[in-house]
Amino acid sequence: MNNTLSREKIASQIFSVLQKSGAGEKDKAVLDIGCSEGIIANYLASKYKKVVGVDIDTPAVESAKRDYKKKNLQFLEMNGEKLTFLAQSFDIVVCNQVYMYFKNPEKLFQEIRRVLKPGGICFLGAVNKYSWTAITHPEYSYKLWWELQRLCVGFTVTSYSPYVVRSKYKALQWVPNGLVSFLAPLLPNFVWILQK
Repeated sequence: MNNTLSREKIASQIFSVLQKSGAGEKDKAVLDIGCSEGIIANYLASKYKKVVGVDIDTPAVESAKRDYKKKNLQFLEMNGEKLTFLAQSFDIVVCNQVYMYFKNPEKLFQEIRRVLKPGGICFLGAVNKYSWTAITHPEYSYKLWWELQRLCVGFTVTSYSPYVVRSKYKALQWVPNGLVSFLAPLLPNFVWILQK
């Protein structure tokens, strides 16, 4: 239950960033890569016309199919490095905290670019290589700010990390915008919008 509430809160934050980036219109088709048990995809299905969640974890996908049934929501077992969708199929791709699990993150980002429509966007939530999470899980391939920038070739990258930090930690409202933006590469998590 706590996991569900936590992921629903994360889904709300994702939608808030999507709205702020101008992608809050209901008529969008959304792909959630690494959807796990479907909690975030299910939340987004109440906001958008069509949502497809994909994951390679068979039990998680089966759980999502069992727990969340909506006409505009679909779950598929699929690898983000080998998406079977036609090119330019989605307006929005959500790639939240999953890039580090892929053997070939370059291929993941190529696939995201391929399935996005022209002008489409990707919400990228990414753990910093020097965060506590990354330090305590060295088995995964976490990246630094600059390494992630290189993976995002072909996208226009806009950082929403300062916006998320300020909305999460109200005490930071007094910190100047320039300082928060300057420190963004050092934050434990990055929140970016990638536009094709």
